Amino acid sequence: MHKLLLSTLLITLSTGAFAQFSSHSYIGYYYPVPRGPKCAEVGYTYPIGTAEFSYRARKYDEGTGLLSDTSFSKRITSSAGFGAYAGYYFPLMRLAEKSRLALTIGYMYNGYLWEGNFFSYSMLSDTLTAGSSPSGGTVEFALPIGFDYKWGSDALFSKSEKLCYSFGAGVFPSMNATIYRDNGGLKFYARPYLKAEAGIFAGLCVKLRLTYLAGKVDYINSSINIPGNFEETKFTSTGTTMFSIIIMPMSWKFSKNDW
Repeated sequence: MHKLLLSTLLITLSTGAFAQFSSHSYIGYYYPVPRGPKCAEVGYTYPIGTAEFSYRARKYDEGTGLLSDTSFSKRITSSAGFGAYAGYYFPLMRLAEKSRLALTIGYMYNGYLWEGNFFSYSMLSDTLTAGSSPSGGTVEFALPIGFDYKWGSDALFSKSEKLCYSFGAGVFPSMNATIYRDNGGLKFYARPYLKAEAGIFAGLCVKLRLTYLAGKVDYINSSINIPGNFEETKFTSTGTTMFSIIIMPMSWKFSKNDW
């Protein structure tokens, strides 16, 4: 009889302790069910690209017997840009009382305009100047995927929390089509990215986002090599910074209380 009472007491205490732990412990709280359209994001992006253009040529003139050697390079920053973003995040795990880990998948379109520039180059040990070329451009289609740490209103799906911020990292697979100085290229690359954002809930959740793409992308890499003549053109991205305004169009459906 005493053993039965003791067993009943232990089960009752352990059940109560587990219930208390479940209601107050947030670390590693698994939450796999997405919140429907409330997780959707759309936005406008202003991308700024940096690149390096280089040209080398060696030509032999049979008439004069002279061999000319030409080379020049220039670092370039895009003169204008436009982008659009649509994405969705899946809640994975609750990390603290007001934060969670989420998996974010998106679709992004970016356009960059590269203006023609003057270049200094060398020919037969003399320094000359090349004239300005017609402007070029790059069109980029991407499917970024990564993990975000979220805190605040978009983590809680709550109207009562007015502020939010996020930090994230992931992979940026993209297709890039570029035309510059009468050369063109089509490339597929996957680059790492880092992002940070902060926002406010005012009827809708609106956020400002900063994203940086690291690594190099050979937008154009072409060469001609025939006896007596060699020509090589490279146009390489050295990094991209994107400023975005993100809106969660269905955030008006957030609840008035925390989860």
